[in-house]
Amino acid sequence: MQEDQTPQNSTTTSGTDDALETDIRQEEEQAIQESTQNRETSSPLQQITRNRTTSTDRQQTHDHRQERQHPEESRKNSRDSSQNKRDSTSCSSLRAGAQETATIPNGRGGERLNHERREQLQHQRRGDNDRIAPPPCNLKITQWNVQGLSNKRHTVQAAAIAKNIDVFILQETLMSKDKQFHLPGYQQYSIPKGPNSHGSMILVRATIPSSEVEPVHCGDGVEAQAVRIHLANDSLVLYNIYKPPTKRLEAGELLTQATQELVLIAGDFNAHHPTFNSTTRMNQDGHHPVELLTDVPEINLINTGEPTHLLGGTLDLTFISTELVPVAQWEIDDELTSDHFATTTTLRMELLPPPPRPPPRWNTKKANWKLYQDELQKWFSNFEPAEDIDQLNQDLTDAIQHTAEEAIPKTNPTNRHHKDYWFLQ
Repeated sequence: MQEDQTPQNSTTTSGTDDALETDIRQEEEQAIQESTQNRETSSPLQQITRNRTTSTDRQQTHDHRQERQHPEESRKNSRDSSQNKRDSTSCSSLRAGAQETATIPNGRGGERLNHERREQLQHQRRGDNDRIAPPPCNLKITQWNVQGLSNKRHTVQAAAIAKNIDVFILQETLMSKDKQFHLPGYQQYSIPKGPNSHGSMILVRATIPSSEVEPVHCGDGVEAQAVRIHLANDSLVLYNIYKPPTKRLEAGELLTQATQELVLIAGDFNAHHPTFNSTTRMNQDGHHPVELLTDVPEINLINTGEPTHLLGGTLDLTFISTELVPVAQWEIDDELTSDHFATTTTLRMELLPPPPRPPPRWNTKKANWKLYQDELQKWFSNFEPAEDIDQLNQDLTDAIQHTAEEAIPKTNPTNRHHKDYWFLQ
């Protein structure tokens, strides 16, 4: 049986090879015929393309035949070819990288341009083309009664770029709901003009996290707006105030906000007092805040006495928390004018001291409650209550405090680190 099987297998293999050779010849003859027919009617470029395609088809047919005849050798050749392709690709990548980072000798400025190209490619690889560079450590806040924003929108846009302003605090925008204003790169908070409003607006640079908060009451008819901006280790509440000349200011709750948090209060107060400007007479709206400055040491007026109105009055005031005074600089901006001059307050935030260290807290998760209970039981067994209720309360408080010190550890507090949103320390 074995002798009969061997010739049969040889015959089968031979027949398969003959059939394969016949198929290959037929395919090649058909391809040559089609190529000849098409060449007569095709353009030179098409002929070149077809010749390349025909050569590729012939090579693929040859490879297919070799694979069927010698499968083991074919697999080995395939592995070698794949390795060669990888090596070739790797070399090509290295050459391309070398071309990207090589200095182009194109005369003056060539190396600089090539360096910029390198930086661009690195950013593309990291995917950080849209990353916003952090602004400087100085926070610039400009307050201005614009007397109508519609005809000064280009002035505001140009000032934002040229003066690198982080926050605009604007009064009397005179813009109703149907009028639109957009300053690219800034978050806008606005109150439209209405029956009881002349319109106000706060614009905060988009890289500074901010949110609108409810302002305190400053008097009937007094327009108030408040926005909180987040700093590295704290937050600052910005107040935008416009007091019409015929209204009365109630600044008590406003100025005492400085006892609770960092504040900057700026706007057109229409107030007159020698403290603001030695050449002006005092009115009630000027006398009221000056009295409050004496009673609330946590708030300070940082105006320098220069007039903020074209007629010589100091109507625009800026108040800030006392702890911000050492890092603050206030100045008139005589390039931004309506009938008021704009004022700019610059806060050098890198000089601001860190907030005080928080007190230790009881770590109840690690408490030894059995020890706590035993110590209190021991104390109570020897306790003789006092007749005076205050003394009794004090004794009990001292016992609990002493026992807690023995049985409950305390945390080692640090100032909670907030993300450096808009500047790097």
